[in-house]
Amino acid sequence: MPLLPTTSVSKNAKYFRITPDYLKTLDPKYHPNVVDGEGSRRSKTGSRYSAPAQETVYLAEDFETCLSEKMFYFLRNFLEAMDKAQAQKIYLPPQLFLRRYVLWEIQFASEVPKVLDLTIDAHQYAADIIPSFLRNPFRDYEHLVERRAFLQSEGYDGLRVPSARCPKNGAIIVLFREQSRNVATITPHDISFHLITRPSGSGPSQPFQNRLMYLMGFGAC
Repeated sequence: MPLLPTTSVSKNAKYFRITPDYLKTLDPKYHPNVVDGEGSRRSKTGSRYSAPAQETVYLAEDFETCLSEKMFYFLRNFLEAMDKAQAQKIYLPPQLFLRRYVLWEIQFASEVPKVLDLTIDAHQYAADIIPSFLRNPFRDYEHLVERRAFLQSEGYDGLRVPSARCPKNGAIIVLFREQSRNVATITPHDISFHLITRPSGSGPSQPFQNRLMYLMGFGAC
């Protein structure tokens, strides 16, 4: 496959990532580890563009896309926890429906070149990628993982792809190598996610606290 025109991860732009709050260490010198790819290297299941134990750094180009992507997993994890709790008759206290995270605002010291932009239709066709899989919000990853491996073997350093979960079709950056030594600035912001109920009539949503009585507002928190 001939090398297609590529874009770069700019050293002048800001990128975003959300992680568990324990990665906000007391010593800021460890904060660049947020983009060291270690989470993907330790993964036994892989994810949308990475096989199990494959080094990968995921970033969002804007704040809304970052929140939308994280919200999907936040909701999915709680649904799985509620399923298990119900089967085992375990009580879930209301405070478990709130989760604290850190939003990281990152600028790189130097650009990352050879990033293939798969938001461009012609590039999807040339890379033999099924367009629907790029925007599929569910966990059907095999095709994209295989294509990522192929593109990496062709010499690309990363991908720019459409978000599968942001209503405004924001973009995700997928880098194939760790970037912890390429961080110019990294700023942590404390955030919390809380599930909410589905609005009833004209009334406002409320914090979701009782899985047996409340109807969850899917895709919102």
